[in-house]
Amino acid sequence: MADSRLCETCGLSVPADTDICPRDGTVLLDASTSSFPGDPGGARRTSPGRTVNVMDDSSAQDPLTGLKIGEYELRQRVGVGGMGLVYEGIQPLIGKRVAVKVLRPELAAAEEQVARLLAEARAVNAIRHRGIVDIFGFGQVPDGRQYIIMEYLEGVALDAHLTERSRLPVPEALDILDEVLSALGAAHGAGVVHRDLKPSNIFLVKQPDGSRYVKLLDFGLAKMGLPTGRTAQTRTDMVVGTPEYMAPEQARGQPVGPMTDLYALGVVAFEMVTGRLPFVGTSPVDLLMKHVDARPPRPSEFVPELPAALDAFILQMLTKDPEARPGSAEQLRRQLQRLRDTLTQQAQARLTAPEPARGETPDALAPAEPVKPEPGPTPEPVKPRPPPEPPHDTGGPTSSRRMLLGVGALALVAVGGGLVLALRGEPTQAPVQPPQVLTAPPERPVKPPPQPVVEAVPDAGPPQQTASVTEVPDAGTTVQASTPQTPDNPVQPAGPAVAPTEPVKRTPTQSALLGRIRKLDRDIDTLNQAGQKLSPAARRTLDAIREKAESATTPDERRQVVKELADWEKFFLRRK
Repeated sequence: MADSRLCETCGLSVPADTDICPRDGTVLLDASTSSFPGDPGGARRTSPGRTVNVMDDSSAQDPLTGLKIGEYELRQRVGVGGMGLVYEGIQPLIGKRVAVKVLRPELAAAEEQVARLLAEARAVNAIRHRGIVDIFGFGQVPDGRQYIIMEYLEGVALDAHLTERSRLPVPEALDILDEVLSALGAAHGAGVVHRDLKPSNIFLVKQPDGSRYVKLLDFGLAKMGLPTGRTAQTRTDMVVGTPEYMAPEQARGQPVGPMTDLYALGVVAFEMVTGRLPFVGTSPVDLLMKHVDARPPRPSEFVPELPAALDAFILQMLTKDPEARPGSAEQLRRQLQRLRDTLTQQAQARLTAPEPARGETPDALAPAEPVKPEPGPTPEPVKPRPPPEPPHDTGGPTSSRRMLLGVGALALVAVGGGLVLALRGEPTQAPVQPPQVLTAPPERPVKPPPQPVVEAVPDAGPPQQTASVTEVPDAGTTVQASTPQTPDNPVQPAGPAVAPTEPVKRTPTQSALLGRIRKLDRDIDTLNQAGQKLSPAARRTLDAIREKAESATTPDERRQVVKELADWEKFFLRRK
């Protein structure tokens, strides 16, 4: 269908030049990136990271620029949303600036979009909170399109802030969460569920003093808790919202409530502190299935320094069962305050930890080890005092007598030595006894017991002979008897081992894919006849996959169709 496009969320077929689904606001993707016919403009990025083709910002090409709407004059276009274009307006006399949202030209005839625009104005005025953008005018431009007049905000949307910063520090992220929860609490108290909470709908307003505060935008998908009636945006047989931030019950088309907004806020919180989404899919249906079935990862798996308490706070919002989530936005805000106090105390404790005294090292603060007595000085051996030297001989009478006595003593020694030699017959010398060294007697070597000899059996090759051991206690020796052993592994021929090849998965042919789709089409009829109600989007989405199968010419394209068919069966038919 070259002249139309299909919304992958609700299955609605729209003209080829439409980039936003008029039913649920989903951004429509196409293989082509060309802009509108006759439109030389470029492309814009939205919060989920998709591309929306819009008109060029040049005021000369915009017929609404300079138009007088009520008491305000449209100066220039300042933004584009899922369902409308946003202009800056001014009151010429007093200079008051306003923002005017006008429906896109291709959506002007869509009754659902007109109802959404009016519902947004009613929902906002039912809340009346500082954190909710104020809407104070509603009307119709000359070409028939509806518009609303809102307060003009200076600042940046959270998605643009995240694009610039990648991820936010924890204190900054918690400050933003606190203000969003305050606004959500007021909305839920007024019976309004946003249903499309995402970074592009959270606006960081910059004030003249440099501070900022948070505003929630775009209540076009808001569900109001009216006692009776069912409007276009409250239909339960249609999936509405942005898949990246959609709660499981919202993805299944089930009734939504305040807990649905808390799940979306959990996804936003995860994105703020990690810089990425908790789930990433290959298609919108695949992404919705992950929100329904997959376990959400902990934020600290991507940023290890995040505290465990923050992990628990975010994961409780991402619980699959709405009843298991926090009871209300106010209750969650009280938990957030306790978390902030805990993290602040931990940070102060780290800052006030005692530091080592000046001149001391951390080793000096370690517990003292028991003091070991220092060994005393080793006593030095006492050296024999040398004999006193005889006084110097002066040649007097006393010296002569001493000399005679010395000569006599030498003679006696000589005579005694001769007698000893004569008696023993050989010269002897008194042995010098060395110092005794006490050594332990050598231990008797212990002979180790004989060990059985086992020969290694190779993995491949002919059967080997292994030795069985029989020990003879008396002889102390072993006798080896050879017995044939059968190897555990079968005999393999010599040569390099060849790994078994796995069967190659064949890509189904185009006719096989179309046959499978026809069978699924019959399954839908069978289930409907059996009284099992399926979502109306089931057949429309299957028709879209059929078109892809008919145009799939390469194996990669056919494998993608197989993947989308598997996701379709899981989501709509609950098949594993």
